[in-house]
Amino acid sequence: MKLAILLHGGVDRSGEDKVMHVFIWLLERLARRHKYTCFALNQEPRPGNWERVGTHVHNIGPGRGWRRRLAATFATEHRASPSHVIHRPVASSWRSTTSTTACAAPSQWCNARRAMKGLP
Repeated sequence: MKLAILLHGGVDRSGEDKVMHVFIWLLERLARRHKYTCFALNQEPRPGNWERVGTHVHNIGPGRGWRRRLAATFATEHRASPSHVIHRPVASSWRSTTSTTACAAPSQWCNARRAMKGLP
């Protein structure tokens, strides 16, 4: 099964700075059995990709155009291999941005959600 998660950050390349250990633990644990992809919105100032604890991380990068970059990155990943589940954990400190992201989600996200429910 392929899983995706949308985070603000906490998945630094080094594993030492700007890390949320609960997310690292979650990624590491789930990546043992599933293909796991992480979309980090603000981990680093510039977009980038790396592997962290068996999970492929796409850093979207803050600033102008982040929604467009997120949509394009997700669409590319989804075309290569669709995600079965898209996880968006909610924390009070960044609820507004992830809610905005969910509302402005590209059609690929909505299609993936419909497919999970068996809807046309």
